[in-house]
Amino acid sequence: MALFPERTPPAFDADAAFVDAMRQRGATSPATALRDRDLPRLSREQFRNLLDRGVLREGAPGTFYLYEHAVVAFSAPQRPRAFPARALVKSVLFWLIVILIPVIILQFSK
Repeated sequence: MALFPERTPPAFDADAAFVDAMRQRGATSPATALRDRDLPRLSREQFRNLLDRGVLREGAPGTFYLYEHAVVAFSAPQRPRAFPARALVKSVLFWLIVILIPVIILQFSK
């Protein structure tokens, strides 16, 4: 399994197609929300996933719209974070102190 697959997973492709279809239909605000039967086709699991992530929101009862701010966060690629140097320094100092204190106490107790 590749760390960075060259192709996006099918579920992400379906989500992206759904988002594009919602934009084309103009369902981007509570005022222009679509009824559930007018929504683009999507599996129930993917629909629930978009609702849980806040990409899809409910307007009036039985209508749904695309929340653009969540779409940007949803579609932004996630880069792995580098281990910060400050955390490394703190870790080294912590373990150095933890090891040195007992050694110093043992030296002075003789």
